[in-house]
Amino acid sequence: MGTALAVKTPEDVMPRFVCFRRLALALGLLSGACATSRDPAAARERRAQVQLLDGRPLTSRQSIREVQTFACTRDAASELDLAGARDELRIEAARLGGDVVGNIACHEQDPRQHPDCWKVGRCTGDVFRTH
Repeated sequence: MGTALAVKTPEDVMPRFVCFRRLALALGLLSGACATSRDPAAARERRAQVQLLDGRPLTSRQSIREVQTFACTRDAASELDLAGARDELRIEAARLGGDVVGNIACHEQDPRQHPDCWKVGRCTGDVFRTH
């Protein structure tokens, strides 16, 4: 004899779904409480405090992760603004809680990967935080 399978009705499944939604909502609210401030003035201040270094920081710092930014020129006659992409590394570092971006490298990339741009530049750097 074969094993009988229990067929679940929507009423049997619904309480679990509602409970899962409540749990997901509660976790979402908790994570929102821990999120960084959305105040533009505070964001500008954090960004201004981030240092850009071409090499590694000399003092002891905790490495957070590598970040990258891009620059795009949509006009064929314009020059690529790698300085802008380099400055955007500060924004990424501030968002991660870092205070230094080191090992910065910027270079032009193949624009075929970015169909809306005539010229593309990419900057990468390692974000560090003071211990």
